[in-house]
Amino acid sequence: MNDNAELYSDFGDLQRRDADYILKKYSNYLKFGKNAKVLDIGTADGTLTSQILFPKLPQDLEKLIGFDIAENMVNYAKKKCQDLLKLDFVQMDITCEKIPLKYYQSFDNIFSFYCLNWVPEESFPQTMKNIYDLLKPGGQAFITIVGNSPLFDFLKRTSLKEKWAPIMSNVDQYLSIFHKLEHPEVKLEKFVTDAGFESKLCTVEHLSYVFPNFTYWWDWAMSINPFIKNLSENEIDLYREDYMKEVKRHKSVTIQDGEKIAIVYTILVVCASKP
Repeated sequence: MNDNAELYSDFGDLQRRDADYILKKYSNYLKFGKNAKVLDIGTADGTLTSQILFPKLPQDLEKLIGFDIAENMVNYAKKKCQDLLKLDFVQMDITCEKIPLKYYQSFDNIFSFYCLNWVPEESFPQTMKNIYDLLKPGGQAFITIVGNSPLFDFLKRTSLKEKWAPIMSNVDQYLSIFHKLEHPEVKLEKFVTDAGFESKLCTVEHLSYVFPNFTYWWDWAMSINPFIKNLSENEIDLYREDYMKEVKRHKSVTIQDGEKIAIVYTILVVCASKP
């Protein structure tokens, strides 16, 4: 995804709204021990971690740590949340071949919101193993992953791929491996159980979101578009024109009142425990 922390912070309302909704809806699945140590994987700018997740954790929480692969995201989150003494952020690639020893079996609970949909299929088994190894025995993982989304379809449109091939040659690695699957929860649950987890919940949520206007939509989309940073200033307007053409013709997008953009999409929700 894009690693522009300021842009992501300003236009991450959809992600934060969905995380809040999912945490409330499935709160009965969440189990915390005393003085829990908690990890959030894919913390980005830190807003979701600090404003949505942190307030829902027990008051006797020992520590909440946010991992993110992007150094500038981590630095931004550290600065933004410096007054929250129980919260810290660390640069970490969750797909790495081996987690640092100091984090092995360190966490009672692990959360991740809209991060693992960026993990390519060949790295997914290792990623789940890493999450398993980060948890203490008896620990719990609670994860949401994007399944079907028009965002992924836009990236794959032939008109964009051909015209913008120099910057989109590796587009497939940015598509959720659960996109377009008829039963994505079956595939996800197999990854979970193969890693050694006991699956407590693995389901698909059908969601929608209405963006107030085209400008806001564009800014939101670019805050997570992995290719925008490869464009020169002279190319951005032309790319935007091509991109918005695809938005307006997509079957999962509805234009309301001439300027509002409504999208429908799915996410997967999994809650699993480590024996």
